Amino acid sequence: MKLRLMLVTLAAGLCAADAVDAADHYRVNPGNSSVMFRIKNRGVTFFYGRFNDFSGNFTLNADEPAKSSIEMTVKATSIDTNSRKRDDHLRTPEFFNVAKFAEISFKSKSAKKTGENEYEISGDMTLLGVTRPLSVKVTHTGTRGNFSGFETKFTIKRSDFGMNKFIPGIGDEVHLFVSVEGTKQAPASASKATPQTAG
Repeated sequence: MKLRLMLVTLAAGLCAADAVDAADHYRVNPGNSSVMFRIKNRGVTFFYGRFNDFSGNFTLNADEPAKSSIEMTVKATSIDTNSRKRDDHLRTPEFFNVAKFAEISFKSKSAKKTGENEYEISGDMTLLGVTRPLSVKVTHTGTRGNFSGFETKFTIKRSDFGMNKFIPGIGDEVHLFVSVEGTKQAPASASKATPQTAG
């Protein structure tokens, strides 16, 4: 009887171990995160802007970094350059065409750890309905309690996505800065094993 109970307990323990997700899953907290950009104007100076409405999720897997991932969606209509007139213009078909393409998105397809707290994330970015591959260098900026963060800086050409208006008066290269805080979520696949007893 004791041997049977030990075997059943061991089997239950193995099932519980299989159910544990080694990765940590986070939901982006927009209140403590930023999606910003800068672009050159008239070949003279840079002006800065940001998007105020975005969401996303990311996964950090310390044991298997290649299984880390990120997915983010930005509402194009939330663009903010501290000028209402300019923001309204940027929402038109000459630029973001928000009536037709309300969202900008990025979804990773692969991840590679390149150093301490450093990753290279590759995936697809979609803007104006055009999807292009994008690889970015990401720094894991820290984890404390149920919170974790990362940041990345990268450059795209807006013409690659069909946004060609006023080049070169308004620059083609757009420099983006993304700093994200995530709140830890319970793994969707996690399940509680029900202990079995010997009859």
